[in-house]
Amino acid sequence: MKTGISLHLFLLLFSPLAAITVPVNYETNCMVSSNQRLDSSANHSLVLLEERLVANQLMCAHWCIRTSLCLSFNLEKDSSQLNKGKRRCEILASNKIQRPDLLEEDIDFDHYSLFGNPCKENPCQHEGVCVPDYSLQDYKCTCKPGYTGKDCQRDINECTGSHGCHPTHGYCVNTVGSYNCYCRSGYVGDGRSCTVRECVHYNTLTERSRNINYGLVGSKCDDTGILRAGDWYRFTGSAGSRMLDRCPTTKCDTAFQGWLSGGQPGYGQVKVSRALCWQGNNICCNWPSTIRVTHCISFIVYELKPVSGCHLRYCGF
Repeated sequence: MKTGISLHLFLLLFSPLAAITVPVNYETNCMVSSNQRLDSSANHSLVLLEERLVANQLMCAHWCIRTSLCLSFNLEKDSSQLNKGKRRCEILASNKIQRPDLLEEDIDFDHYSLFGNPCKENPCQHEGVCVPDYSLQDYKCTCKPGYTGKDCQRDINECTGSHGCHPTHGYCVNTVGSYNCYCRSGYVGDGRSCTVRECVHYNTLTERSRNINYGLVGSKCDDTGILRAGDWYRFTGSAGSRMLDRCPTTKCDTAFQGWLSGGQPGYGQVKVSRALCWQGNNICCNWPSTIRVTHCISFIVYELKPVSGCHLRYCGF
């Protein structure tokens, strides 16, 4: 029959040996195997540390606890007149977990295996869980994600391995126990998904008269009252879906039509330069300059500058 008990401060307070100095933070778990004995005969001389007569179980347990190499003890069940009412106590340098082959049936003895609690001082850091290994009188820490090491003391740099940050437009920053993702300059998102900034933050141009098919001359002008320097614009709705990319033959409610020379950007092209022309007075390309254009997968945006004179207007189709 096997039972488990705890021997710690109880030994100090109620034992006849209470006056003997024993570390007050010592805590030991004791597993009792009734009618069994760990063989400590001459064939296993390295197992037996010492043998003596004791008055009771507590004296035998104290003796083992105070002996640095002691891991278990055999205790005679009944005292005898021959031994003047005392019982034989054998303290041992092994226990039944380390040497189960030495455990044998013996109706005159009980065997007590003592296990100091390796997790008593909570050695695992960063909320790791301590799992005692009594067979080795050691422990293992089950670490939370983000930590490693014997005591979970080392932070894992997740950024050196595989992580969920965007592979080209994002980057990883290691933190204690975790990591964060961020988008690179010019992109927006949560770092795992990053989109070109202007594909998210843009203004829309929707007027029907801005479409080159409007066909009438007018006096509309894309000055600072309409456009803002540094902003990006998308043609949508009645204005069309893109900026005009050919020399126009009709009008978009203005005198000079702004159009894109060099064609629209291709898929994945970001902030590419294109020539800007103004058609009017029977000339296709007045005052040539450049603007930046970005292809946003399903639409295109343009960095349009306010005009300094009138009447000039960017046309869509």
